[in-house]
Amino acid sequence: LSDEQRILRIVKLIKENNPDFFTSQEVSDLDAALCLYEKLSPEFAEFYLFMGPTACILQNPSGLFIASKYKTSEPGFADFSDIEGSEQMVNKGYFWFSTPFAHVITTHLSPSSDDLNPTALENETRWQEQQRIWEKGRELFEASNQPVFVLGDLNTSSGPLFDHRLNQETTALSETDYLVDRNFRYKADAKPRGTTLDHFLSLFKKVDVDTKVVATFDVTQPEKAISDHPALFSEVTLSKDLF
Repeated sequence: LSDEQRILRIVKLIKENNPDFFTSQEVSDLDAALCLYEKLSPEFAEFYLFMGPTACILQNPSGLFIASKYKTSEPGFADFSDIEGSEQMVNKGYFWFSTPFAHVITTHLSPSSDDLNPTALENETRWQEQQRIWEKGRELFEASNQPVFVLGDLNTSSGPLFDHRLNQETTALSETDYLVDRNFRYKADAKPRGTTLDHFLSLFKKVDVDTKVVATFDVTQPEKAISDHPALFSEVTLSKDLF
């Protein structure tokens, strides 16, 4: 599908699920980010987009995109550029903001050349990236005593954030390699591989989280895919005794 077709279908999916917050990764193209903003602006109050631009023409910004129906405060972005092995062509990092009831950190960690067989350096890079996010989350929590949610494409299912998570997760299988092999490399032996890369993690305070997977592709009809990653829809129930 063309970028325009995919964006329109993604917007339709967002509106059908009606989240209070929407976050996405790989929205590096400014025109695509502005299109999402234009289509979603009637439903959402605040937007953050095109974070982490650099002076290097060949390097994309972080690709993080956020839409919120709530008033947010104290937003910030930090990159991973000084971490060895961090992706070079994208200014990978994490973005945080606060709401009246919780803090949210969204990120896209550095990838592996092979999702099923990451190298030692790739695992170490993501460990250090997660540690940065963990430290920022602890800082936000200690200043407010409010829950911290970390969400996004973590490109892994292990590390400091997973060691400290307080919620049970729903498995969401991505099919990047399969969709690329079948549609762009035309490999006759292309097969679904299924890797869990996307997560919603709650930290520091136990909350009720119900996460469901929202399909964005069908491996039997890959030409209709609007993403190579399924969407996660997480409902969080907060009780007054948390504050």
